Amino acid sequence: MHYLLQFRNEFHMPAGLDAFIDHPDGGTPIILADMGAGAGQVAADWFDSMYEDVADTGVRLTAVGVVTPDPASVESVLAWANRLQDRVEYVVVENATGALSDFTY
Repeated sequence: MHYLLQFRNEFHMPAGLDAFIDHPDGGTPIILADMGAGAGQVAADWFDSMYEDVADTGVRLTAVGVVTPDPASVESVLAWANRLQDRVEYVVVENATGALSDFTY
């Protein structure tokens, strides 16, 4: 069984992101969490505070970043990677926004 957790307003509530760590206890093998726009600082602070405890349970985390030909999207993914470092695995998706999208950046 897989879960998709969509966090839109919940990440602004105390312990709202703890749903991430509630599901693995039930044997859920994969959890995909859609954080939505604006979750950056709150999510990063939460990740920093819970990472060691969750990692000690054997849970592996993968960060998925989506980039477009817009250099700002690449900069955003690189900023997250700088914060997360080697605590997660990474998947980066190129989202072509047009037929001639240029990803040289």
